[in-house]
Amino acid sequence: MEATISMNGFLRRAVGVGILAAGVSSCALSPAPIDTPTDIHAPVGATALIQRHGLSGAETGFQVIDLATGKILAARNEERLFIPASTAKVPATLAALNILGPEYRFHTSLLVTGNFDKTKGVLDGDLYLQGGAEPLLRVSDLMALAGRLKDLGLSSITGKFYFDQSLLQTTPAINPLQPDNARYNPGISALSLDFNQTLQYPAKGEEYLPVKNPGIRTARIFHRLAAMNGVDLPDPEEEAAANGARLLARISGMPLVDIVRLGLEYSNNMVIELIGQMAAKRLTGKAMTLAQSSKTLVRWLQDRLLGTKWAGFTLPNHSGLSAAARVSPAQMASIIHFAAAQRFEGWSYISLLPVSGQRDAMRKRFRDPATALQLWAKTGTLKYAKGLTGQLHSKKGRRLAFALYVTDFAQRRAYDANPRDADTDDAEGWIMRAEALESDLVREWILKF
Repeated sequence: MEATISMNGFLRRAVGVGILAAGVSSCALSPAPIDTPTDIHAPVGATALIQRHGLSGAETGFQVIDLATGKILAARNEERLFIPASTAKVPATLAALNILGPEYRFHTSLLVTGNFDKTKGVLDGDLYLQGGAEPLLRVSDLMALAGRLKDLGLSSITGKFYFDQSLLQTTPAINPLQPDNARYNPGISALSLDFNQTLQYPAKGEEYLPVKNPGIRTARIFHRLAAMNGVDLPDPEEEAAANGARLLARISGMPLVDIVRLGLEYSNNMVIELIGQMAAKRLTGKAMTLAQSSKTLVRWLQDRLLGTKWAGFTLPNHSGLSAAARVSPAQMASIIHFAAAQRFEGWSYISLLPVSGQRDAMRKRFRDPATALQLWAKTGTLKYAKGLTGQLHSKKGRRLAFALYVTDFAQRRAYDANPRDADTDDAEGWIMRAEALESDLVREWILKF
């Protein structure tokens, strides 16, 4: 298993039934140019730390930039390409906030055709449950929509009950090369529900499994909730809403800026994939694969960071769930440098990142007084690949953009060649050593700069 991700119990949703307009704005600001010195040396102790933590067989790379001056303060293998893991969520969400706007809201709708006889409670036509790519859609939201049917006096329909997930391209898994039963690798649909995870009870106890066909599952749950509200519907079938179908009810989620904050805090892959796909759809008007939509957002960023060397930069999806993804520390530090200037309705992008010392952020590291609240960053974890990128506040009052990566390519290739027989304990031990190296380097930068 690569990583286990959950957002249970922490989501508080602003939900309204009715028609709400999405507010869209763009905040593409340009940072100061980066001053690249001709002679850059790694911080004192970096090589010794790598050896101390038993990572000499791995590649380690980083870049640290003073945000006030653009000066590079530390670098090592900064042009080398690494596996970014979940740090890839930073470019995806940064682009999406600019493209869709921080106040953008996702909608889940009920549409109808035909005539509705309120005196008899019968719709002489079809009913559509239409997905709007809401990343945080919950069963309680579907219950609210089903209750709206009851409030309107609907008891049955003469036509069909359809579910419409045509807004985006659907896929049965974020990454087909990942384990089939990994909860962090679900199917993606414009009609997704409860993070596309389902609770099962095998002999060994309860277990969350990924949902591979989210649209039909969501429709079946709505069918059951409608029946609980006294609304008799036929079994669901898939079909895009007919031209001329009318809006009957709609439920709207929280603003995108809040979804991004939660998606980054809990590193939920499905949430970020839906955000990224929707942003690409806004740019192109097309429903695309995860790879195509990710490439679209990457181009958007590259067009705004023309001074950055983009050779080799590859993101097969928006969430970073891919061992084929590649970024360099210099590329990601440039993105953070750009992000530090971004403002979204009062939020800075940096303030949306997890912060050290709060709850379980940074995998429960950086909680001591020297580092708590000093680090605002996104972690990334795959087997034999670690990443950390964001902003540091040094003890000398400097704000530092940084990107730090550790990848053991040989061990990762061996794992990918035969994941079923891989030594899980060895991989977990490697991750712990890589995290210890991250912690020591970050502490050094906080104190030194």
